Amino acid sequence: MDISEIYVNGGLTNSDIFNKIQCSVYGKRIIRRGKTDATARGALMIAATILGMYTEIETAFAKIMSQNEEKNILSRDGIGFIFMNRRVKG
Repeated sequence: MDISEIYVNGGLTNSDIFNKIQCSVYGKRIIRRGKTDATARGALMIAATILGMYTEIETAFAKIMSQNEEKNILSRDGIGFIFMNRRVKG
């Protein structure tokens, strides 16, 4: 299986330095989903399913995650990093 990009989210991914380190270590493109409340969203998915709002976790996941609008990309291009279409020294 060839992995070309890695999706990240959660509070720590607000750190550009952390994301740059991940990009360097993995040698892969990092895509930050823009949501730092991943843990809360997971709890919401489970609670909504238990309360009968959704019949299964997968449906809750699809509905709740479809509300993501932001997508930030960080990738190593050999010279530095590209973050939201701006070059950042690497």
